Amino acid sequence: MTQISDSTLSRALDDLRDRYSQDGDVIAAWDAIERLTKHNRKQAERGLTPYPMPDWMNSYLAQCAEKIGRLSLGIDPADERPLPSIPFDEVGALRQVPDAEGGYTDKRSSYVGQALGFVRKGWSAFQRHDRETSDDLHLSIHDSPQLEDHRQLRKEVQGSLSDLIQKQESISALAFRNRLSKARQSPRRSKTITKPAPRSRD
Repeated sequence: MTQISDSTLSRALDDLRDRYSQDGDVIAAWDAIERLTKHNRKQAERGLTPYPMPDWMNSYLAQCAEKIGRLSLGIDPADERPLPSIPFDEVGALRQVPDAEGGYTDKRSSYVGQALGFVRKGWSAFQRHDRETSDDLHLSIHDSPQLEDHRQLRKEVQGSLSDLIQKQESISALAFRNRLSKARQSPRRSKTITKPAPRSRD
């Protein structure tokens, strides 16, 4: 029973690793962390050996920890200079940021998302995750193998899908086709894309 559970978890973590490493999907990394910690909590309750943390998850968490440590000193997480090379007067800059009232505000909490990789300039991990997830779903419908032998039905399904997405997201037919084309070119397309293994219940 435990062996099957470990095997299921391993497959799920492999898929999430690909989403993180190949697509930069930070949400997938945290999905993996949640799955692993829940699984190991149950293992501990049963007196069983925990599943080892994969190297890629350890590397991500170590990177986050380093950036949080720098942020605690008031250093922008985007600043990758070695600590010894940062001028003394720049350390702690985020602790006292001038505000509109002539005082100072501690802005460190505003940079936590950046330290964890959720936000960059003009980029949100949540929006990117939502877009890639929806594009995977749309592509699975648009290119469904079940429609290969039904040309007319396939044409109708693809047309209806295109019309629906254009209306929902206010994009052109060309923009929709370009998004599907980009999704097809994802490195993960070298594998059969399936939904991650179902989460275990608490």
